[in-house]
Amino acid sequence: MEKAKDITITLPKIGIKTKLPKLLATEIIVERVKGIKKGEEVPLTVDISPMREGLVNDTKDCKELMYSIEMDEVPSTMKELTAEEYSKFKEKFIRENGQEASVQIASRVARGNRFIFRTN
Repeated sequence: MEKAKDITITLPKIGIKTKLPKLLATEIIVERVKGIKKGEEVPLTVDISPMREGLVNDTKDCKELMYSIEMDEVPSTMKELTAEEYSKFKEKFIRENGQEASVQIASRVARGNRFIFRTN
């Protein structure tokens, strides 16, 4: 990324598996994913999905998780998705939100409405 800045995030309560929250236009800096155990940093392995989401499958009994994301200071256009990546995203979205949510969004887009996705 050109003209990027780093943001470090600490998650105070984590489970064995932990998804790394991030903004859409950011990248997780894999080398900086660490667990905090008894005041010491422990390197953790993170899996990055095709949608650029991060998941730590084993937090090694750490109580906190610390990681950094890189954010482009100049807004960029969205990365082109392959048909396979889009299909995986759509299947996951429908599985998590139901077919009805997909139909509602499609009808809003057809009418030209703007909306914001909110995740928990």
